[in-house]
Amino acid sequence: DELWRRGIIREQGTDGYDFSHGKLRGVAYAGLSNATRRRNHVLVARALLRLHGDDIGPVAAAIADHLDQAGDAAEAIIWYRRGARWAQQLHANTDAIRLLERGRTLIHTLPESPARAALELDVVAALPTPLSVVKGFAAPELFEAQQRALSIAGALGHAVDPSLLRSLVMSNLCRHDFQRAAETASQLLALASEHDDPVLDLESRYLLGISAFWNGSFDAARGH
Repeated sequence: DELWRRGIIREQGTDGYDFSHGKLRGVAYAGLSNATRRRNHVLVARALLRLHGDDIGPVAAAIADHLDQAGDAAEAIIWYRRGARWAQQLHANTDAIRLLERGRTLIHTLPESPARAALELDVVAALPTPLSVVKGFAAPELFEAQQRALSIAGALGHAVDPSLLRSLVMSNLCRHDFQRAAETASQLLALASEHDDPVLDLESRYLLGISAFWNGSFDAARGH
């Protein structure tokens, strides 16, 4: 009540309060000890999770940021990944890249382990789709993310996600590496057969077709 009377805070809705000015908020925040600040960020993250449990997507990035500020890197990475997924659903691909890159930065603060590698694979394998939209298939950042994801998947013995292979085909086409594009598209076709996936089969044959076309193999392109 005293803070309200002095105009330092104001009513926010029917049961909440906010600082009356952003600078007051900043001063109050700076005055917290590191331990208190981290604890408060954890409490806010938990509150957001409790309040939005049925529709967590819109606040996933905020939860990630609070966990990040709290020093819980492992949990923050998971939530940055969820926030990026939500951003992509809204076609906010620049935001998705920012969230994934922050998660990727935090990964390097964790001790090396198979669990860390799996976490990095989940984050890096999600980058190609928004990167291709924002920067194009010829972007060096996209190629680096693709190669890193392939390297981690190979080291862990994990299957490569079809979306990663699709983006790799397009990148190879943009780099005029038509042979490698065709080889990767053939991997996709094998996956389509293995999983009896008609949509993936269609996509694979289309990619094989355009790879053959740009390589000058017109009969093969027509067949695909």
